[in-house]
Parts: sequence; structure tokens; C-alpha cells
Amino acid sequence: MTARRRRSDENGFTLIEVIIASAILLLATTSIYRVFNSSSKSVAMLQNMVEEQADARYALATVQSDLRNAFSGSDTVPQISNLGATTLTFTAADRTTPIHLRRITYTLAAGVLSRSSLTSTNTYTTSPMTWTWPGTTPTAVALVSGVSNTTVFVFKDASGAVTATPANVTLVQITLTVKSTTATASQKPETYTTSIRMRGKG
Repeated sequence: MTARRRRSDENGFTLIEVIIASAILLLATTSIYRVFNSSSKSVAMLQNMVEEQADARYALATVQSDLRNAFSGSDTVPQISNLGATTLTFTAADRTTPIHLRRITYTLAAGVLSRSSLTSTNTYTTSPMTWTWPGTTPTAVALVSGVSNTTVFVFKDASGAVTATPANVTLVQITLTVKSTTATASQKPETYTTSIRMRGKG
């Protein structure tokens, strides 16, 4: 058998075939990476949206729970002491025996709804009560971010009319319009709303 015949029978790839195969492999790897990266971003975005929706529902549930325990310790003292479109301060009984009073404030600032609470140093005895408070400033805790609406709280009186007088408030409407910080421009924000009737207000 000649040397020429042996060379023609040898198995292997030419340089051009190796270059072409490498290019195809590179393109395939790049495509797979792009698909994987896009899927990872989509999963992260979805997870973030779910978490922020859960935060919005938790925020509403927290406000509901606090307002249902609204209490001032006196029939002549309003439960609500400060109100506005983006702020609400009121007093509420805690769940201890004897009862302490909590001064609770909700505030919307820079798209974040926060809650702070200060607990009285004395406990309830008889009405009317004079409450004493610690000389500390409570720390605000963020409940939900990405709130885009500028009117979170609406206050209504017994006739259903909007009121800005704390003593006349019988119903508090709360609305949170939340858009995820990772949402795309085409994704619409979610709106959550609830109403709470003040204790002893009909």
C-alpha cells in the first residue's frame, strides 16, 4: 500500500471543518446563554412582583387590623388625631390586659407606605383616660414600596360625604396602586382597596 493511499484512508477533520464546527458551537452556546439569561430575568421579575403584591395585601390587612382596634379611652376624644391623603394617625388598644394605648401613624412618602407605633406607659382604668407617652420617637417600618397613587386615605362621615374633621370620621377608605419596580412599561399597576368602619361609629 502506498503512502498516498494510507493518507487518503486516515480519519480526521480538515482545518476548515474545525473552524466551521467551532463557529456553530459558539453560536449555539451563545443562543442557549441568551435564552437562559432571559428566563432568569423573567423569573426574578415575576418573583419580585409576587413579593410586592403580597406586601400590598399585608399593608391593607395591617391597617384594617389597627383601625378595628381604634380606641381613645374617652367618648369625647376622637380616635383619629391627624388625617390627610397620605397620612393617618390614630390611637388603638393593644391586646394586653390591662390595655395599653398605641399611637399609630401611617405615612406615604416617596412611594413607600410606612407604619410607626408608640405604646403608652400607663394602662386603661376608667374613662376618660389621661394617657402618658414615652419621650422617644418611634421607628417607621416600611410596609410596601412602589405605591404610585397620591391619595391613599379617604375619610367619610355618617352621611357618606368626604370629611377632614377627625371627630366626624366614620369610615376610612384605603387605596394602594402598586407597580413593581422591575415591571416593564407595558405592565399595568395593581390596585388594592378596602374600607374600615370606625369602632362605635355606626
